[in-house]
Amino acid sequence: MNRYQEDIEAWKKWNSTGAREDLGVLFKRVDPIIQKEVSRWATGPVARPVLNLEAKKISLNAFKNF
Repeated sequence: MNRYQEDIEAWKKWNSTGAREDLGVLFKRVDPIIQKEVSRWATGPVARPVLNLEAKKISLNAFKNF
């Protein structure tokens, strides 16, 4: 199974259970992508923790609407 398939399986599990633990697994899988984008924007006036929180909100919304 490749990375993409593993990500989809993690999303399917969370989508079917809605469990906080499954959401944590899903966030852990996408965290490298989130951190890459946060780093890209972290040179501006917004603090890194604020960027992290906003990125997670955007990710959660994407998970819900996928």
